[in-house]
Amino acid sequence: MAGRMLLGVCAVLMAMAVANAAEGQVASVVVGLARCADCTRKNMKAETAFKGLQVAIKCKNSNGEYETRAVSELQSSGTFSVPLAADLHGADCHAQLHSAANAPCPGQEPSKIAPMSGGTFVVIPGKTHYPSADFD
Repeated sequence: MAGRMLLGVCAVLMAMAVANAAEGQVASVVVGLARCADCTRKNMKAETAFKGLQVAIKCKNSNGEYETRAVSELQSSGTFSVPLAADLHGADCHAQLHSAANAPCPGQEPSKIAPMSGGTFVVIPGKTHYPSADFD
């Protein structure tokens, strides 16, 4: 299991789509795609690398700590769709690949979920650097 986690599975998290729930509240769904960076080099099928992996959405709580708010299995193709509660819209959240044991995959940085425009959100892979306002 640990060997599979070291394959270099690279999360390419695509977008966060916003849809209307039946009650008229806005519910969010994080959708995306994970890609295996080392599968070709190691002559391995991506489906094998993705088996048992999950995407966890963690959001900052009132104490400033990140807690898991939603989890979804990766499909064999690497795609995922993680529904979120309406109260998480606009919250400080990130997505991260997890093993079947619900532990973060080694070497994988969390991906920040950030608003883009018009109710659409994007997930920014890896470490995020925001330039200083002095450079505008």
